[in-house]
Amino acid sequence: ARNAIRALMADWSPGLELGLSTYGHRRKGDCGDIETLIPLGAADPQAVIAAVDGIQPKGKTPLSDAVRRAAEEMKYTEDAATVILISDGIETCDADPCAVGAALAESGVAFRAHVIGFDLDEKEQDSLRCLAENTGGQFIPAGNAASLQDALGQVVEVTVTEVQVKAEPPKPEPVAAAGMRFKALYAEGGPQVKGALSWEVNEAVKDIDGNRKRVAYSYDTEPFFELAPGAYLLSVTVGSATGTVEFEISADSPREMAVVLDAGLAAVMAKRTAGAEPIAGNLSWEVYGVDKDIDGKRKRFAYSYDNQPLFTLPAGRYLLEVTHGASGGKAEIEVEAGKRAEAEIVLDSGIAAMSAALTEGAEPIGGSLAWEVFETETDIDGKRSRVTYSYDNQPQFFLHAGEYLVVLKRSASTTEALIAVEAGQRAEIIVDMAAGILKARAEGAGGSMSWEVLNAEPGIDGKRARVSYSYDAQPEWTLPAGRYVVSLKSAGATGSTEVEIGAGKRHELVLQMQ
Repeated sequence: ARNAIRALMADWSPGLELGLSTYGHRRKGDCGDIETLIPLGAADPQAVIAAVDGIQPKGKTPLSDAVRRAAEEMKYTEDAATVILISDGIETCDADPCAVGAALAESGVAFRAHVIGFDLDEKEQDSLRCLAENTGGQFIPAGNAASLQDALGQVVEVTVTEVQVKAEPPKPEPVAAAGMRFKALYAEGGPQVKGALSWEVNEAVKDIDGNRKRVAYSYDTEPFFELAPGAYLLSVTVGSATGTVEFEISADSPREMAVVLDAGLAAVMAKRTAGAEPIAGNLSWEVYGVDKDIDGKRKRFAYSYDNQPLFTLPAGRYLLEVTHGASGGKAEIEVEAGKRAEAEIVLDSGIAAMSAALTEGAEPIGGSLAWEVFETETDIDGKRSRVTYSYDNQPQFFLHAGEYLVVLKRSASTTEALIAVEAGQRAEIIVDMAAGILKARAEGAGGSMSWEVLNAEPGIDGKRARVSYSYDAQPEWTLPAGRYVVSLKSAGATGSTEVEIGAGKRHELVLQMQ
């Protein structure tokens, strides 16, 4: 898909507008993980290619909602709009692509969705074909990289032709129209803000409830608002920066005005060690003001899950916080109006790639694993602070350099292991559980069953400690290597026997009931 986009951008006409949205690239299991990477406008081919190269699929496939949002961004109820959807999967977020396509076609001026289904079987293709057909668009299946590139070229050619046919010469602004054109500046004298702007015009006078009536809005870079004579309050927002200005429309009022945001840019990145490559993926950024309020809290100005976000912020000092798994870092940054500030946070962290085996040299085991990572030092109460956890079979923990205690649980087996993490290094760690698996069933049992697994050796009080239990007909336990007594009660009958569990071994027990 990336190669297909590169080929498309190589011959892209500068006069054609383009936007780029993606989904399921930041968070697992989040149907709201939809992001516009490139707002609709004159396309910068290199920016589009860079955005596509940075996509790392990892989550759900909310393709219906993504198409709907793209249509809304193009104001499809006011102007002709076309969306090209490229998907290698079907809708996974409880939405109906067929119904969404029909609804967009009905409410839009001239809305079309072209769909390219990459590496889909016939049933999956049918679930997406109707999205295109219900809007008058094309559905093209693609089975490999070459056919994907051909399909993308076809739908783009069709789309460009449609745009050229439907395009009308721009209507000149009425000479006599009362109004004003605006632009936003980072600082007095510039530079000008381009893209991602949100403008709003309200009446200057508040109503009896203290509210101002909104009369116009725009997302253009230099909007022109046609307004009746009177007083107004304009606000413009980009990122976390906002500028406001009061103005009047009259016979002799100016027709253009610049709004100064008194803001700048903050470009940030995180590295595991100084001089290393920037971390890509699984990053969470937050930007706070450095000053605390009366409750000791800082105001949050912005956040992002991008690898190297670019924040637009009012001029001032800020505290940056970045989290990468269980590691993180902080840094202060000074943002000056009209300037770009850069910050690099070094996390002093590494990766612990964990897996587990029943015994040394055995294949990794999976299923029902519970991992916990603790600090090695204990507090005054003798407790350790938990750093992170996972239920994956082979989790990757992003940790600050240092030593940690890993606790692994599977069934009745608990294993502890000390690990060391070095900054900038990846440690492949296999935890030796020194355990085996016991599968039990009973002959002569009927009705409900109550199993118990006890240590074979009694404790100091003369009693055997219970290790585990089950009410299943044929339970299976993971147990540390050693000797145990397995007992069963079922419908008045009982059975008991001693077993020896060997590390890395699987044991089948048939218990005779009496």
